[in-house]
Amino acid sequence: MENNESVLLDVESLSKSFENVQAVDNLSFQIRKGEIYGLLGPNGAGKTTTIKLILGLLEADAGNITVLGLKPENDEVEIKNRIGYVSEEPLIYKSLTPKELFNFIASIRKLDGAKVTKKLAEYLEGLSAIEYYDRLISTLSRGNKQKVQIIAAILHDPEILIMDEPLAGLDANQLK
Repeated sequence: MENNESVLLDVESLSKSFENVQAVDNLSFQIRKGEIYGLLGPNGAGKTTTIKLILGLLEADAGNITVLGLKPENDEVEIKNRIGYVSEEPLIYKSLTPKELFNFIASIRKLDGAKVTKKLAEYLEGLSAIEYYDRLISTLSRGNKQKVQIIAAILHDPEILIMDEPLAGLDANQLK
């Protein structure tokens, strides 16, 4: 890794295979503070696998990953505390309302209640999601579940936000 504090994510010679499928093959890149970086490619190109390797959800066959100076294989919990993650499929508690989910997240992350309330008002308005705040997540459309997941991922002001197909199911003309 470059000796530079501005490098938030360093992926070096990363490889991962599943039986006879090479999902990621010798991938290297760096992301610096302030950059927006996209992994582009067709279905099956290894984008989601790369994200899961960065998050420590999968173990690499070869290569090195450093996230905020930490190694996913050693510092998985610390990395998860410092990043936000929006998955391709909403991984949220469907038996809760968004309000209950956000209160739960604020509680486990020990976030200031007044700051969370202010942020939520801005996020809910910006994503046109106020009307869904007290509805069960299981009753929401895919796009509205995605909005809830995005808010949940940024509620704690993460240093890095990782999004896997973040616009799937969202109506682009509703985003402000």
